[in-house]
Amino acid sequence: MLSTVFRQLLAAGLVAQAINGGLAASIPAQIRTDAGDIVDTGYAKYQGNHSLPHTVAYLGIPYAEPPVGDRRFRAPASLNETRVAAETNGQVVDATEYPDFCIQGPIGFGDQGGAGSEDCLNINVYAPAEATKDSNFPVLVYFHGGGYTSGNPHNWPYDHWIEQSPNVVVASVYYRLDSFGFLSHPDFDGTVADNNVGLLDQVEALKWVQKNIASFGGNPGQVTINGESAGGGSVLFHLVAHEEPELFHGAISQSVARGPTPLAEQKAPLFDFFTNFTGCATGSLADQVGCLRQAEISTLARAQEAAISFSNPYNGFGPIVDGKLIVDTPTQSILKGDFKDVPLIVGATSNETFTGGDDLPGTLRQLYPGLDDQDVADFEARESLGSLFSKPWTYRYNQPNPTQGSPAVQHAAENWMMFQDGCLLYLTHLHLPLQPSSPFCSTNGTAEFTSQTPVELAFVEELVAYWLSFVRALDPNTHKLERSPVWEGYADETRRIVLQQDPKNSTTTSGSFVEQQPERERERCLFVQTLRSLAFPFALLAAVFNLAASAEPGPNVVDLGYVQYRGNLSFPDTVAYLGIPYAEPPLGDRRFRKPLPLNTSRITQEAGGIGKVVDASVYPDFCIQGTTGGGDAGGAGSEDCLKINVYAPAGAKRGDKLPVLVYIHGGGYIFGNPANWPFNHWIHQSPNVVIASVYYRLSSFGFLATPAFEDSAVGDFNVGFQDQTQALKWLEGAQSASILASRKTIQLIFNHSPELHLVAEGQEGLFTGAIAQSVYRTPTPEPVQMQPLFDFYSEHAGCPDGSIAEKVACLRKASVSALAMAQDLASSSAFNGSYKAFHPVVDRKIITDVPTNSLVKGHFAKVPVIVGATSNETGGGGATVPDAIGSLFPLLTDKDLEEFAQQYPLEDFDSVSQQISAATGESIFRCGREALGNAYAGATKAWTYRYNQPNPTQQGNATQHAAENWMMFLGSNTGPNGTVTFTSMTPTETAFAEELIAYWLSFVRSGDPNTHKLHRSPSWNQYVTRHKQRIVLQQGPGTTTDVSGSVNENEPSLETRRCAFVVSKADKEQN
Repeated sequence: MLSTVFRQLLAAGLVAQAINGGLAASIPAQIRTDAGDIVDTGYAKYQGNHSLPHTVAYLGIPYAEPPVGDRRFRAPASLNETRVAAETNGQVVDATEYPDFCIQGPIGFGDQGGAGSEDCLNINVYAPAEATKDSNFPVLVYFHGGGYTSGNPHNWPYDHWIEQSPNVVVASVYYRLDSFGFLSHPDFDGTVADNNVGLLDQVEALKWVQKNIASFGGNPGQVTINGESAGGGSVLFHLVAHEEPELFHGAISQSVARGPTPLAEQKAPLFDFFTNFTGCATGSLADQVGCLRQAEISTLARAQEAAISFSNPYNGFGPIVDGKLIVDTPTQSILKGDFKDVPLIVGATSNETFTGGDDLPGTLRQLYPGLDDQDVADFEARESLGSLFSKPWTYRYNQPNPTQGSPAVQHAAENWMMFQDGCLLYLTHLHLPLQPSSPFCSTNGTAEFTSQTPVELAFVEELVAYWLSFVRALDPNTHKLERSPVWEGYADETRRIVLQQDPKNSTTTSGSFVEQQPERERERCLFVQTLRSLAFPFALLAAVFNLAASAEPGPNVVDLGYVQYRGNLSFPDTVAYLGIPYAEPPLGDRRFRKPLPLNTSRITQEAGGIGKVVDASVYPDFCIQGTTGGGDAGGAGSEDCLKINVYAPAGAKRGDKLPVLVYIHGGGYIFGNPANWPFNHWIHQSPNVVIASVYYRLSSFGFLATPAFEDSAVGDFNVGFQDQTQALKWLEGAQSASILASRKTIQLIFNHSPELHLVAEGQEGLFTGAIAQSVYRTPTPEPVQMQPLFDFYSEHAGCPDGSIAEKVACLRKASVSALAMAQDLASSSAFNGSYKAFHPVVDRKIITDVPTNSLVKGHFAKVPVIVGATSNETGGGGATVPDAIGSLFPLLTDKDLEEFAQQYPLEDFDSVSQQISAATGESIFRCGREALGNAYAGATKAWTYRYNQPNPTQQGNATQHAAENWMMFLGSNTGPNGTVTFTSMTPTETAFAEELIAYWLSFVRSGDPNTHKLHRSPSWNQYVTRHKQRIVLQQGPGTTTDVSGSVNENEPSLETRRCAFVVSKADKEQN
């Protein structure tokens, strides 16, 4: 362990002299400062340390608020500059000493607290002594390694880098580690806590750099991130992370640690172990996290050390796939093209490895949980353990660390050379024994430094020159040393540089050279990539970053990176990829829970490996929606139904960047089948869009609700709606990978009930426009109002006893037929509750208020919209207006119902039935058009319509609910349990369908229905607050096919007045 004096010498830059005997150990460091070492960030002035040659080191500058108290386990809060300014009050802040590093384990593993400090979100900045605010030097940001459980930026000083090249600025980041940085749980949604806060710390540091590095002489527009081991892993996480805005422009990833990146659900047992060990296992999730926030640091430090021996495959704290910052495993993101396309250096040492002894199968299973016996057998036959740890893609570091007593070039050996650094304890945190040759030389953030020979110093100079050339020019060759060889790009020839000293011990000649990556090594790397439980490696990164245009896999085969799908070519000019999974099957314990992101590695394994082709030419089963014919028959459809159909132009290719339409079917949240609304004729008419239609859980499977779901351990609210959101997220990720040759330019929600996506939380960036047909304004109740329905349902499904949690557990084990019959019975007269249907609820997390209230308050997605309704759609029944309205909206009082009757006086109508039809039709459907139109007219752009063409297969002349679907989808009429019938259309009807589709697809392509409309169609006037115009969509006169019958009209003032009244009752109508 380093002494206090040694730490002072380190801070003062005098370590090498002390080691060589130039200073007595008892002489304290003398820290030099002068007025030129002060930097003014605008909110504070910092005094730097000028004791390092040619360098000023500004040490321990905060970049975020202290993550203490209630901020423990939360995403970092941006630095409160106002607070800092007030606390410093214009005084110069001392920044001449290294700060405490982040908590990383109990000292000596006894009763003492963890080493370091929890208030550790600081950054060290090394700048040339002559730097000014106008220097505009390129910037290097360093993330230390340590397996995400240890590490200390003190141990990697950069003064000698600045001395060699006094035209860069370097920053090294402190970030939270171990449980403090990577405690995770599937229900950490930002309310209770956050996942991956250690990575989010790094993001916040990069944001601070963007804002403040110019004050130190750096250029925020030329930032390269660099890291080794877990720091190199961090670099790759940032390459695939969904973080905004642009925070860096180049990346260097050294000795990348390729451990698994599990899903949050896979880390739940570790969370349970941690809370049990700390005495915080009781109560709700919020109670448990609250207890952890109050626990002593020493308690948490001992718990995280104990977790090393926890007998679970995922027993370490590290990054996870959280669905927000990290949306997929890094390899899958890279293979799908979902990464930041910046210049990159990546490499490894010649011999780095971890070994568990002679038991290769046991070691493999420790490193990668879930390998099956065949995988292990394949490994034993084809793979060496060294290539488990990292891939030698663009450099192979081939110079041993001379202090390790072995000729092997072990993990992170380049750090010894670049930083005169000894080995660190963090190797033990991978829970495997150290090699006998690896010295145990430091613990808990300490380091030891060894003097270097002239030959070693010459090699250091070469390495630093390559690295800083990349920082300065994004090319390692531009400013390399004259004696160093040209470092060839990886490209398709898979060439890399071998970095090593001159074998003849010359200080003027380089020993480095360029080599071809061996074919056998490439084969093994490809094999590793195919294994499910190595699912999370950073495989083929260099190849992907340098990928040239590749051959297309086939006219009807799409490659998603993790699998290829063969589509249906039977449609004219269209390839239909049918039944592609977008989430994990919601079966067993996943029933009544929010969707789990798709495990693409499972898909790869089940397909037989990467590159295998899976058939996607047949429509999948639709979601459960009722008993087939009643009786003892099971529910129609399948519970394993979270699929998506994608229709693409037959000639589409990668890079076309076609706009996307996403269709979410109607059916009152209780039935519907995307196969009933095909889109091949839309693509045939306009082969410049991609269209996707989504399957989501329905009725009780999608919208079972009880207040007990406030605890997500019991279940989740609105899982059918969350299915839709997960489908959009899948498309977002797949879009980035050029899925189906498309890329999102305009993506739309397109259904009969889109209001929820427009007002819900968590929809940001998932769509850029919306088309809302026949908006369904059913009540959106509170969970407590759904409890009677839950009780009836659970009783008739055979689960009447116990607590709510016990009833839900029973329901998860019940047969599909039992649940289907119970949900059908709940909609009948057998249940006399006020809320008889399984619909979305106001859960206060995703759906925070009834939709109309959110619109009135301005809480909605600001995107262009089309919204409309048919002329005569209606719903409900009763002898009078109050009876009919009261049956639809249980919270309305007698006084409210009387006011409704006054709004629709009988003398205004020809009959009572017409009166009731108007009142219910406007409340449930047509006033949704006005509510959305008014909100969006004042915020973005809105176009509204009145559809006025009856479905010719329905009786009467009324244009009923969803009549436009018959016209738009080849004469389709949906039947019970996912069935459909199609009726042939006349030439006049076909011409009208083309007009409708042209308006819709014009909006998809340009955000305006007029840009690509048919020549014969009228311009569709925009809906504005002062001039409430809309289009009436209807066929042309007689049997004409070349004249449009559509016209613009003013919204009737009577309708406007009545809808204003309806909207005023939104709280009680709950819509």
